[in-house]
Amino acid sequence: MSGYGVPGAVSPGEQAANRIQVPTKLKLELNCNGLRNRDTLSVSDPFVVVYLSDTLTKKLQERAGGDTKLARSLSNKPILEGYKEIGRTEVQKNTLNPSFAQQVEIEYFFEELQTLRFAVFDQDRDTDVLHVQDALGQVLVTVGELVSSSPVWTSALYDNEKDQAAKESGVAEAMQKLNVQKGTPSIKHLTQQSHAKGTLSVRVHEQTETMLAVSLEAAGIELDKKDLFGKSDPYFVLKVAHHTGQHQSVLYQSEFIRNTLNPIWKPMQIRVPEKMLHEPLELSVWDYDELSRPDFIGSVTTTFAKLGAQPAPTLGLINSKKASKKKKYVDSGKFIVRSCLVDDVPTFLQYIRAGLKLNFSIGIDFTASNGSPDSPESLHYMGDPSRPNQYVQALTAVGSVLQDYDSDRAFPALGFGAKLLDGTISFNFCLNGQMNPICIGIDGVLHAYYQALR
Repeated sequence: MSGYGVPGAVSPGEQAANRIQVPTKLKLELNCNGLRNRDTLSVSDPFVVVYLSDTLTKKLQERAGGDTKLARSLSNKPILEGYKEIGRTEVQKNTLNPSFAQQVEIEYFFEELQTLRFAVFDQDRDTDVLHVQDALGQVLVTVGELVSSSPVWTSALYDNEKDQAAKESGVAEAMQKLNVQKGTPSIKHLTQQSHAKGTLSVRVHEQTETMLAVSLEAAGIELDKKDLFGKSDPYFVLKVAHHTGQHQSVLYQSEFIRNTLNPIWKPMQIRVPEKMLHEPLELSVWDYDELSRPDFIGSVTTTFAKLGAQPAPTLGLINSKKASKKKKYVDSGKFIVRSCLVDDVPTFLQYIRAGLKLNFSIGIDFTASNGSPDSPESLHYMGDPSRPNQYVQALTAVGSVLQDYDSDRAFPALGFGAKLLDGTISFNFCLNGQMNPICIGIDGVLHAYYQALR
């Protein structure tokens, strides 16, 4: 019999929270081609400024009431129109086709919509102030679109966001009118036909350290007896010391096994950074007590590399207090590694770069359980334009992230449980009212959804 809930130790949920999470760091390598020349007697001296808009920047600006003088990022950079500056390249002298050595670093979160603005300038004055420099063009792109465009993302430059939005909107409408099939050229490629202002190319380099998957099956043999009217209820804990040596993090805590000195614990699986392979670990075994703090049985210092060695090791558990009192003390039992596998864990971006494609399909429930769209209680309620209903919120939140990983952004969108115009009840109809359920982008899906409600 076994269980969790050891006093003085962490729960399985807390263990998951304490496991080491390594952010995905990216470095962006930039180059431009065919830039406009804004200098009369020479050639432009271009550089690129990179801005980021994400959940945090938007919240900070909202708290400041939209005041750009008050809205500041954590790096004390001003937040303008929801964007903060995160980096600049060096200035390349006298060229319209610069390849920049200075890379820009960002942190990537798959589950969040992160938008980058690349603004290209011609340096006219030796100052960091941008309004005195000549603007050569800009382009917006999500981080998701960057990382899913392998190996290089390239786009035309635009004068402003409206020009880019108009271009992309026009292509999307044209594709929708053609009733496109999956596999047709994507919007990304079709919007790159006009390069009058030059192009920007971005190559993404992942900087995140390799993670390791550790799978351990372990047992104990002849552990010390700690209970007066029984044996012991042993469990083990894995900790790693931080570089300061002042604090230890719990990597894993097993379940306790009741009334035994020879426990066999459930298999353990955790993920750790590769740099921890040879770092010291403290492996300790304890006796669970329901009404008091756990009793220490013994511990040993090891590493993940040693745990995964062949033949599988047997480790003596040492209780230093007990050892100091007994001359013939050997150990307080053995920790037996029955098997231990340490494997590399590919990152999400490595899967994407290797060819993984995500397809996004939508099904919307129009059955009576959702309520009438005219009722404020309905999930489909459309009476308040300032407050999107729950379906719109869900489609926008999920679709705006996933659409960057669908190569053509052609989404099958279906509905069920609705009365059609001819009076029939359908449990499988195309949301756009056509024979082909494909909608272009999340905006196309939302347009079809609004039309279906009307």
